Amino acid sequence: EDPATSTTSPISPEVTGPSDPLPTDWTPATQGDLVAWSMTAGECSNCGFDLRLAADGTATYRPDLGRASATFDPAELRVLLDDLDPSALVAGVTDCGREVDGNAPSLTLFRDAAEPLVIDDCYTEIDRDHPLMVFILDVLADAEASVQPLLAQVVIYGGLCPDGACRTEYAVYADGSWTKSDESGRSFDGGLIHEEKKRLHSALAGVTLDDLVVGPFTGECPTAVDGQARTYVVYPDAVPIDGLRADEEPRPVTVDTCRDELRADAPAIVALDDLVASTSGG
Repeated sequence: EDPATSTTSPISPEVTGPSDPLPTDWTPATQGDLVAWSMTAGECSNCGFDLRLAADGTATYRPDLGRASATFDPAELRVLLDDLDPSALVAGVTDCGREVDGNAPSLTLFRDAAEPLVIDDCYTEIDRDHPLMVFILDVLADAEASVQPLLAQVVIYGGLCPDGACRTEYAVYADGSWTKSDESGRSFDGGLIHEEKKRLHSALAGVTLDDLVVGPFTGECPTAVDGQARTYVVYPDAVPIDGLRADEEPRPVTVDTCRDELRADAPAIVALDDLVASTSGG
């Protein structure tokens, strides 16, 4: 698995085909996530996203290789959901051709004490002019305006843990925020102080494979004897320049301690290892 694809968790939509009728009434969730608008990346490289609107008025947006948050009026959303006739969301039937590289988003409506209702826009065309969709897309626009690009990831893998094969993933973003998750599904969030963020930006800017690697790894991978290895993925083109993100498409540079002999003094590796060490108690 390429760790670069594991930072977002877009919903894997249940197929809602043209012949599947939608209910005309339902009971919306009252806490947690109320609505999600999401799309898996498919064959494209960075087009997946997941937008979730929670009952507390917080929207969490996770495009591939980034994240953002926004706020909205939860009372207004509650009115829209309480009065919703899900069948009114349907504008027609379609087929995006997902099996031949097509793609489309899905709308998830969370319910109390029941499985969520998922409407797949690939097959059931969703009316973008419906008041609920207008509300969701307005929140999406607010979130898109404040996306923090992904700068780097570290994946530590190998060995056996109580919840299965050990795997811990770290992701750090342009604003210095970071996330940590492990094989049990637990996750933690934090942020770098200003000086640490500046140091990381400096270490990652313009990094190339030659800056990180001496040559091929020729030893025995520690995972062969219940040890651990590390994969580092950095996006040097996503490092902000004078406070602004570079315009280039993020260009990942990926190295692995069981494939590559890393430069022990490479600033990018040292800075990321320090980040891992500082969050080890999380």
